[in-house]
Amino acid sequence: MKSHTGRQALICVIFMALTISAFQPRKALSADTKTVTVTVEPGRHWKHTLMKIMKLYPVRTTPQIAIWIEDSDGGMLETLYVTRRYAEQDWRKTPGEDVPEGGIVRKSALPLWAYRYAERTGKHVGGSAELPDAVSAASPKGAFSIEREITGLPEQFTVCVELNNSADFNEGYPRDSLPGTADYSGGKYGSGQPSILYSGRIDSMSSDSDIHLCAEGHGSPDGSQGDLIEELSTLTTAKEIVRAVTVSIR
Repeated sequence: MKSHTGRQALICVIFMALTISAFQPRKALSADTKTVTVTVEPGRHWKHTLMKIMKLYPVRTTPQIAIWIEDSDGGMLETLYVTRRYAEQDWRKTPGEDVPEGGIVRKSALPLWAYRYAERTGKHVGGSAELPDAVSAASPKGAFSIEREITGLPEQFTVCVELNNSADFNEGYPRDSLPGTADYSGGKYGSGQPSILYSGRIDSMSSDSDIHLCAEGHGSPDGSQGDLIEELSTLTTAKEIVRAVTVSIR
């Protein structure tokens, strides 16, 4: 009987300990800290045919992507995500491309992010970018979300998402365009259609539902400057890389 009573007492102690642990409050975020979640849903042209081997077997790529936050004046506050291949300029040599290994530079893929990043940090895309693993990663194969806890956001800020598919040529940006022309995008192994930017103004104090970002324009076709070109009529398949981009603030 004594042994049975002892076991009951032990069980009660364990139960009470587990109950107290379960109801311990989670570490609360600072009142000045917000959780920013950006969700990207692929569109019809998320996967793009870069080339065909022996004219039969397609080689498909997924887009280069950068996601960042700007203040109300357009200055970069923080990079949330950028594809590692672009950040490090670590491009695979395309068969027939007459350049040495390691000598490929395609800053035209994401010029809007690249120029803002250089302005904020003094570093340029390539080996000197030194982005942490939490920010840079391989191109996602499908739908994905990026979640970051950020402290000190202003009440009003802008979330930007820039995307580009390599060799995505069309009539406005043909493969045979020449350097120095308005439609030149890096030659026959370049970007084709320039990067497309989705953005939206966020109110961190009142946002309690998903905000849908809108296509605002495109980047420099050849990557020679970092200004947004508010023009979408020359883009075709580039406008179908994503189906939707949404942001939530908690």
